[in-house]
Amino acid sequence: MQHDHGALLMTALVISLIPIIIIETWYIQRCLGIPFGRALKAMSIANLESTLFGIPLTWVFWVIAEAILGFIGYYVSWTFALSCHV
Repeated sequence: MQHDHGALLMTALVISLIPIIIIETWYIQRCLGIPFGRALKAMSIANLESTLFGIPLTWVFWVIAEAILGFIGYYVSWTFALSCHV
């Protein structure tokens, strides 16, 4: 049986966003005194946008970081290996 990990991840993200959006909506509505529906719309859009942009940007960052650190590790291991055989 095949599992779609992408769908599982997105489901978990959406489920985890619900309480965050509700708490932020309550806070912003209370602090700013705006209607609950307006606060809910604003917080929903803000959280969805930050999630949709943040996840790919984070992935790109970690791919670049892993490539750089991998290169550094490769260079250091060869430098160490060559210094031991001199």
